[in-house]
Amino acid sequence: MSEVASQETWKTLPPEALKVRTIGACIRWAIVTLAVVGIAVWIVLGTGSDQYWIIAVTTAAMVVLSAYRVVRNRTWVRRFRYCERAEDLVVDSGLFTRTTEIFPYGRMQVVKVESGPVVRHYGLAEVNLITAGGNGNIPYLRADEAEAMRDRLIALGEAQATPL
Repeated sequence: MSEVASQETWKTLPPEALKVRTIGACIRWAIVTLAVVGIAVWIVLGTGSDQYWIIAVTTAAMVVLSAYRVVRNRTWVRRFRYCERAEDLVVDSGLFTRTTEIFPYGRMQVVKVESGPVVRHYGLAEVNLITAGGNGNIPYLRADEAEAMRDRLIALGEAQATPL
């Protein structure tokens, strides 16, 4: 757990975030599984081999890997958090390797809100932050909350902008 903002109020993602990440993971890993199993079938049948066990093992491995990738979304959503402090925005995320990113309000160049079709269906949006030092995002916020955050961050950025 990060000690960067231990006295501050951390905010987490809404419950709909898990649904959206799970749908995305299911779609991605179904495509990857079909591709890998298709390659295994093509290799086995293309070489004239009768070693069909390769197809079975490949299919089983891909199903297990896909299930793991879908199930781990619960932990990812639970561990993602952010904190709006007086001078900056702190984003803490990561499943195995925790990453804490700090975005000073005065250094933000662009703050935008985006939402794809699945995310929008669940009433969510993503806040993207662009600074001179790098980019960051806060995914799966409720759309109205994302727009309000964008407006707050822009106002704070203008108030704390570093003169050139």
